[in-house]
Amino acid sequence: MKKRRRMLFLIAPIMMLASCSSEGESVTANEKMYISSVQKKEVYEIQQPAKVNIARGLIVKKMNNALNINEIERGLMDLSVSHFSTDKFYMQEGQYNDDEINDVEKYGKEVAKKIVADIRKNEKYPRVPIYLTLYQESNINDIIPGIFLAETFISKDTDTISKWSEVNKKYYTFPSDALYSLDQNMYNKILIFKEDIQAGFKHLNPKIIGKLRYEDGKLTDINMDLHIPLINDVELIGLLQLTSTKLNTILFDYIPITVRVIDHNGDVGIVLWDPIEKQIFASPI
Repeated sequence: MKKRRRMLFLIAPIMMLASCSSEGESVTANEKMYISSVQKKEVYEIQQPAKVNIARGLIVKKMNNALNINEIERGLMDLSVSHFSTDKFYMQEGQYNDDEINDVEKYGKEVAKKIVADIRKNEKYPRVPIYLTLYQESNINDIIPGIFLAETFISKDTDTISKWSEVNKKYYTFPSDALYSLDQNMYNKILIFKEDIQAGFKHLNPKIIGKLRYEDGKLTDINMDLHIPLINDVELIGLLQLTSTKLNTILFDYIPITVRVIDHNGDVGIVLWDPIEKQIFASPI
């Protein structure tokens, strides 16, 4: 008999409780398959029957960039694993909502106090541990999502927030002065990769934009978009082969790398470095 497990409610203090939408980012089936094999992260089992998220749609109204929606939904679950074991907790979408705007960190912390107080004094809410994060949105035209600023954990026997801890998880773009200042070595590796791709397909004028994630100052993930508006099938095969070869110049054993090839209609190819399987996957889409 399967042991009874407790329920996990994720709380996102953009004044929305557990808004983890089932409508995730738009990626292809192939990319989902490869990303799944690359990440191999712990995930929560969804409690059945699934309940409707009463905050559905609210996050869209409150966020100014779709990247923030994806990041807060995935990131909040990833951060929660450190406090709530996937072996002991189910996940359920938000059932409680406090519809107000997290403009600044100070204001967010003040509202977080109110959220905890409201939960604890309301007898219909179960007496459970609470995990809260503060999330700062990125700007509307940014190509990277915002960041988690702070986190706090309230045990089931506690009624107030005692302290906040900084979440040191940030995104950087390539090219950018910020990335160059932070990690000149990696910046130069990607620059060489970019120049090699552009030299090999100079007639197609490819553009490369990188998105890198750092946690506690350490690089944990690399994503690159290779924009090449006009490319035929033969050229695509050649580009995927060249990209796979040149990816070796920036590989780290433990860091997943995703390169999306994008033409004027959308994604047409993908190259992935899987640090677990120690393999590079490349395929047209």
